[in-house]
Amino acid sequence: MIKSPYNFVPLNEQQVIPFWTPYISHDIPFKHGHSGEIQLKATAKSPIFVRNGAKKGKDCASFSNFNNHYFLPGSSIKGMLRAVLEIMSFGKMENKVNDHRYSVRDFYNTYIYNIPQITKSVRCGWLWKDDEGDYRLNDCGVPGRISMKEIDPNMAKFFRTDGRFDGKKTEHKSAAFKYKMYGTRSLRKRFTERILSDPLRHMHNIEVNGPLEGTLVFTGQPSPRKEPVGQRASGKLYEFAFFDSKKEEVVDEKIIDNFFFAYYDHDQGNQSEDWKYWKSKLDNDEKLEKIPVFFRRNDDGTIRDMGLSFLYKIAYDHSIVEAIKLYQSEQGRDLSEAIFGYIGKEDETGKDSLKGRVHVGHAFTENAQVDETLRNVVLGSPKASYYPTYIRQVSAKLGGKKPVYQTLSSKKPRIAGWKRYPVHKNVTFKNSYKLESENVVSPAFTPLKAETEFNCVIRYHNLRLEELGALLSAITFHDTAGAFHSIGLAKPLGYGKLKIQASLNDRAYQTGENASINQALEAYEAYMNYALRASSPKWHQSEQLRELVTMAMEQDNRGSSKLEYLQMSTKPKDNEFKNVQKAGEALDIYSKLDNIQTAAVASKLSEADYQIWQTKFRAQEEGFKKMISEAQQLDTHKAQQRADFRAKFEAHRTALLNAMKTRREAIRDQQVAAERELLNAKKAEKAAQMGETSFESIDPTHKKAFDNLKKLIQKDTRERYPDKVTRTKIENRPEGVLETTVHEALCSLILAIVDSASKKETPKWQKDFEKNPMLKKIASWIGEINARTLLDGIKNK
Repeated sequence: MIKSPYNFVPLNEQQVIPFWTPYISHDIPFKHGHSGEIQLKATAKSPIFVRNGAKKGKDCASFSNFNNHYFLPGSSIKGMLRAVLEIMSFGKMENKVNDHRYSVRDFYNTYIYNIPQITKSVRCGWLWKDDEGDYRLNDCGVPGRISMKEIDPNMAKFFRTDGRFDGKKTEHKSAAFKYKMYGTRSLRKRFTERILSDPLRHMHNIEVNGPLEGTLVFTGQPSPRKEPVGQRASGKLYEFAFFDSKKEEVVDEKIIDNFFFAYYDHDQGNQSEDWKYWKSKLDNDEKLEKIPVFFRRNDDGTIRDMGLSFLYKIAYDHSIVEAIKLYQSEQGRDLSEAIFGYIGKEDETGKDSLKGRVHVGHAFTENAQVDETLRNVVLGSPKASYYPTYIRQVSAKLGGKKPVYQTLSSKKPRIAGWKRYPVHKNVTFKNSYKLESENVVSPAFTPLKAETEFNCVIRYHNLRLEELGALLSAITFHDTAGAFHSIGLAKPLGYGKLKIQASLNDRAYQTGENASINQALEAYEAYMNYALRASSPKWHQSEQLRELVTMAMEQDNRGSSKLEYLQMSTKPKDNEFKNVQKAGEALDIYSKLDNIQTAAVASKLSEADYQIWQTKFRAQEEGFKKMISEAQQLDTHKAQQRADFRAKFEAHRTALLNAMKTRREAIRDQQVAAERELLNAKKAEKAAQMGETSFESIDPTHKKAFDNLKKLIQKDTRERYPDKVTRTKIENRPEGVLETTVHEALCSLILAIVDSASKKETPKWQKDFEKNPMLKKIASWIGEINARTLLDGIKNK
């Protein structure tokens, strides 16, 4: 028998999107808008607790208070009412849930977790984060399997049933523990493949001269290895080899998000030791470290999902929002968003958002009595991946040896609906099952006693009558007697049951017709029937209203309607979560469970009244459509005008910029010419001031006299002609770079240097001109003709 402290209002396929939402304004009121106050008196019909938000940490046990004045925060009340309104107004679920893609590792359900199929497709690789924050992957192909006995016999012995492995110690079950045991020994190895008949088992041995090079990778140890004498061993027997590869790719951000979510990166309390170990390496900014991962690819080659172990939790085919969109597809904002406001996604036009037109004040109490007994309870946090409850099944009892459940990997899974905690007739002060671990106990708290009364004021501004009716309908469950709200901590155990009474002080803007509660409820009901296209008042008879109000009523919860969590246990016989899956059981609609009396919502509307309202709404909707059409035409005209102006402006701007550019270039050319002319004048003036080249500093008897002469002439030339272009022209003159007035003095100096040359150097001077580098250099100074004449003089000496 499946039991649960929560249930679901079925997901509405029809969504109501008010036709007036594009014209909601805080500055311009609706023609028939209303403002005013709703006085609320809320009486706790069970112990109640809302944690003090002013205190930090989870250990705060006191009720929300300011200077010991206890109160229900306005945000908590607003959240409570909004959740009811979303259901009653047939709202959209897509933007009210987190778009998680859950993962699953369910050995009982071979339809979604087919181990042979998964084994065949799993690859391995190294994941890391680069300097720009992108995640990259080295694809190492199919992982090799290595016997733990071959890696380290002592490690293998530790993890046997007769070893020191303790399954109750989280540390012993982690891969990090194995790396710690292996110590500083190198994980780099060479391997050789073992040929087996089973193509899916890629077994390898460690071999010093093996043809394959790679790295040993350890993964967690969920249970001890069993090695009975004479029988086949069982349990986790092998570790892995990741073979070297240079294949590299960027991993899609969504795949990384799914990977992180599967390992509870968002929930530190549920993170495994291995996730903490590997995540710390990924986050190491000082040293980029790679971590080993296993992954699968889609048919198109893109990465599908990944994990930290060979049989990791695989991602479902549909995310939560993708599953919702299979049944809800309307665009626009629903009533809850129109009334309470919303913050949408940001795009190129800005952030789509609307401030709410309702303010809920804090609800203070004057008669609070604190129950000083600290409460320690287990408040489960079931995940939406648990398909027997969170996915609507074709039947509450599937039966069969291998029941086929609908899951988020089914072709068209149906989300169970809007989650609610049915009210309890009596409070359960503690969980009915025994605990295997104290770690699951929630922080202690001290609730206020039953019959505590709270008072608050809800102020609203510029609400249409139907919107005011929607708010009042959510407060009173459409004026249904005996219905309760739930608020605060421990709702699964019956805490926080509220009985609410409301009174209205309304002011209409223009008509002066202040509304009563009944008038507002009637207008809302009429609009819901109009929006749902009902030929007669049927909204109050809908499945959604029936289930919502039935869960808000006290019931005799026995049998399948027992409001308790399923027992989670490491002992198979006590693990009710798995036992109901084996039996093919699923959570049924609440009103169909044992001992449940279905509640009915009374209509506020006669058939004749509905026809009047229908005509009114039709005329209003046509009026809004006309306004929208005219506004769209005006927007189109304005857009065209803006486009024409922008085109003319851009043309004028381009022409102006081009003219400015031409003018700047002309001015720059003039400046460059003037600067060049000035520079040349300065150079000429400097050259005139320098006079003739003087060779007085050269000693012809020095053994490096000619080298010193070259340096002197080079320096003199650069000083006379600093501009490279001018200097190149001078160097190409037939008469050489030196002024003709010093040619005779230079030739005399050269002859003196030759006279002082050693017997070894003299023949070099007497070589023919074509083979005489020294005379060629002299030719660049005084011209080739003069240099050849000088050579004749040298040879005749």
